[in-house]
Amino acid sequence: TDKDPSVLEVAVRNAEENGVAAQIRTAQVDWTLQETWPDPLPPCDVIIGADVLFNAVCHEGLVRFCDKLLPDAGRALICDPRDRVLRPVFRDACVKEGFEF
Repeated sequence: TDKDPSVLEVAVRNAEENGVAAQIRTAQVDWTLQETWPDPLPPCDVIIGADVLFNAVCHEGLVRFCDKLLPDAGRALICDPRDRVLRPVFRDACVKEGFEF
């Protein structure tokens, strides 16, 4: 997901070039605005995110989105630079929601 449609175009192109396009889904979503979330939410076992912790305003929305999208046994794999100043804010949002970190 991303708010920027051009990012989604790149993600689709990347998946096509790597032969996995049939196994991914993209959607233009603002995690902070539930009205932009797909309805119904598609089934999902794994969410992979990279470089998504740069804006603390989005952290709680991202955690809520993952919570709604994933089944109890689902996993969200969030990769971000170790030195990102906002990582503790995201960790706190995860812990508050009951996620493992």
